[in-house]
Amino acid sequence: MEGFFSSVYLCEILWQRGRHREEQMTIRFLKIGLLFWLATVLQTTLVNLIEIKGIKPDLSLILVLYFALFEGSVYGVVLGFLGGFLQDIFAPSYLGLNIISKVVVSFLCASLRSKVYREKKKTQGILLLLLTLMHDFLYFLLLFRGDFNKILSSLGYFSLGGGIYNAVIGILVFPLLKRWFAKDFWIQR
Repeated sequence: MEGFFSSVYLCEILWQRGRHREEQMTIRFLKIGLLFWLATVLQTTLVNLIEIKGIKPDLSLILVLYFALFEGSVYGVVLGFLGGFLQDIFAPSYLGLNIISKVVVSFLCASLRSKVYREKKKTQGILLLLLTLMHDFLYFLLLFRGDFNKILSSLGYFSLGGGIYNAVIGILVFPLLKRWFAKDFWIQR
């Protein structure tokens, strides 16, 4: 009979651990959803206040690249789709441009995560700058349907400044995100 109670006790412990992980994942997904909603709201309102001659950061892209770099390709691609979709909702005539650009760039970022030292701020800044340029190149390529004069002029004017903006903001925000999504930071038992 003692073995039976030990088995029941073990099952209870395993069930509670599984339930605890389920709660953690639910909270994690709610936090990610909240972050993307907040980024979209800020992108359409307050970011316009720090715009310099049409150049502004892409908060959704910063979040997508964070998750791709630190969590991997599944998070990156799924959140790239989510972030792109949330941005494309506000420009329905160009529906899909942000989705495609963010998904491709997030997959590229995730594939680089094992090849770079991602904890170093300099590496994060360079990656954010280069991947922003890649994102914008894909976006403008689709938007202007291959007209390289328009693509290059838009890249030269908007993308470089936006990439620098993204790099600076990303360097400041990545440690906060890392802390906020640290294991067991958000659930105290």
